Amino acid sequence: MALPLKNDGKNGETSNAMTTLLGILLGLATAFSQCFAYVFSRMFVIKHREAYWKLLLVSHLYMGAASLVGILFIWPRQLPPLQEYIIPLLAAGGFYVAAQTGLFMVMRMTNPSRIAPLLGVKILILAVLATQLFGHSLSPLQWIAVLACFTAVMTLNFSGGSLPTKALILLLLTCTGYSLSDLHIEKLVRALGDLPTLHAAVWGALATYVLLGALAALIAVVTKPAELFSEWRLSLPFSALWMIAMLTLFICIGILGPVFAIILQSSRGLMSVVLGVILAKRGWSDIEPHLPRRVFIQRIAAATLMIAAVALYALGRH
Repeated sequence: MALPLKNDGKNGETSNAMTTLLGILLGLATAFSQCFAYVFSRMFVIKHREAYWKLLLVSHLYMGAASLVGILFIWPRQLPPLQEYIIPLLAAGGFYVAAQTGLFMVMRMTNPSRIAPLLGVKILILAVLATQLFGHSLSPLQWIAVLACFTAVMTLNFSGGSLPTKALILLLLTCTGYSLSDLHIEKLVRALGDLPTLHAAVWGALATYVLLGALAALIAVVTKPAELFSEWRLSLPFSALWMIAMLTLFICIGILGPVFAIILQSSRGLMSVVLGVILAKRGWSDIEPHLPRRVFIQRIAAATLMIAAVALYALGRH
């Protein structure tokens, strides 16, 4: 789904170009925010290896509370009937929770600079689901972009040793969950089509996280509050960064559609490799170990291939 704009000659073309540029920038902003969010989640998981669920609960309580406040300020005068958007709303949140749980489990097995690029495998899963189940179509050049992105992911997996089989299986399930969530985000924004795309995307994101926050609150009732919030300081940075990433992602998907949005999101691979080197040089080897020069170059080459896929996909849209 692309942002609907009237094309009235040069002004319409300029408006469409600016809208596409906005979508691209928001996709890159999503990748940037997620890279740093992964670092903070890795810090939490290292400290609480068997209690990663605490970060899931506390972060969604934070994001749910923030979303509840935010949605009150942007509540539209009139929403479509509930039955038109409730299923994509629940599906976007439900598949996301399943995927996020899988991601945190994988984080106990490896470091962020390995995980963030490998999540790019989502692009192949997403493209297949979008074309086979959700009625999307891709041009030959766009399929080349998808395959280029997937090739880069496979290269990253074998740079510095492959992941354990269990971690790879979890990662594939995680990527499938995220893909289904992203496709239902598009359906949610489309279901709110009477609203401007920007308004629909932001409202959809906040509504999703209000529901997730309510679910987290129900689960938190049966836990010990003091124990649950014992590491609230470590949860807060992740929560803020992830909330920013989700807002920009919803808008990006609303503007550009899910496949292009996720190719843009895959640029976090290059960002995470660079960030990993910086963290290792600053002595945070428990989060990011030092990489041999060969492995670093291999990861940069693979991540750069992902960036090239962005350009190919953009060209394939015309």
